[in-house]
Amino acid sequence: MRWRFPVPVIALLACLTAVEAADVEISYPRNSDNELQGARRKGKTTTQRRLEMKKQFMFCTALAVLLGLTLAGGPVFAQQRWERNYGGADGDYGYSVQQTQDGGYIVTGSAENSDHVYLVKTNPGGDTLWTRTYGGSVADGGSSVQQTQDGGYVVAGVTGSFGNGNQVYLVKTNASGDTLWTRAYGGADWDVAYSVQQTQDTGYIVSGMTYSPGNWQVYLIKTNAGGDIAWTRTYGGANHDFGNSVRQTYDGGYVIAGSTRSFGT
Repeated sequence: MRWRFPVPVIALLACLTAVEAADVEISYPRNSDNELQGARRKGKTTTQRRLEMKKQFMFCTALAVLLGLTLAGGPVFAQQRWERNYGGADGDYGYSVQQTQDGGYIVTGSAENSDHVYLVKTNPGGDTLWTRTYGGSVADGGSSVQQTQDGGYVVAGVTGSFGNGNQVYLVKTNASGDTLWTRAYGGADWDVAYSVQQTQDTGYIVSGMTYSPGNWQVYLIKTNAGGDIAWTRTYGGANHDFGNSVRQTYDGGYVIAGSTRSFGT
């Protein structure tokens, strides 16, 4: 399909040529005796010509791009392919989704009115392959999911069932969603995870928030491959700060995005 790529360029040049030709307006004014005075080109200032050339170029470029996308088989406009509903009658919520190696999807959230972590695996068409719930007798929920290098999954969220109160909850599963291990992190107050990613050393980096006396702070947890803590950090100021997303950077460090009430205006 190599021929597809020059086509938009050819279309752009053809469009510009056609528009330029159409812009040469021929008029045949008549004198008082109603006789033709001859053809003349419509007169325009240099500024007018430049503005019109800019408009012509923008119009033809947009047309060429649309043509290229159409020929390449790509969607010109976003189109809904399908939608699915999962869960029962007690209230189920999805908070994170990722496409998996097989072209399907993995979804996490909370099930049964936020009583359990909810994990749903689908095929490429969104049909359910399996579902799993994790947690204990108190409220637990999943906020972020990622497929891991071994084909399994890691889920980060919050647990009220394990640890000291409401803590960061990390669940590692195999490819079928069966639990390999779980971990709870944090102190005696509230700790919540919003994002997880497997790191280059096959460990995990988790971001969220932790409650210190009087305020919330960004909470960052680094673990080894087995979920054991390597180190933790908190960031923020005297007011409330939250870490909603974390990614490892090319230099081996980490970047966190969230919100702050401690800094800025």
